[in-house]
Amino acid sequence: VAPTRTCTTLLFADGTPTTELVEEAHPLAPEIVTHILRHLEAQMPHARAVACSGSLTPGAPDDFYAQIVRDGQRLGVRV
Repeated sequence: VAPTRTCTTLLFADGTPTTELVEEAHPLAPEIVTHILRHLEAQMPHARAVACSGSLTPGAPDDFYAQIVRDGQRLGVRV
């Protein structure tokens, strides 16, 4: 299993603009994407809302977030 990526946000007290350092993500195998979507769908009935953000990792389908939204609509969970 590939490690997750890290995003580091630098905040400066002197008013310097915020800087974000975002590592490149490792590609996901199709079976991992399927596992993530199935696990999220199984947990959705226990949630009031699901937040999705960020760029898609290599290997994730273009409609990854859309699939989550559709599952949320079907299960009555705000996404």
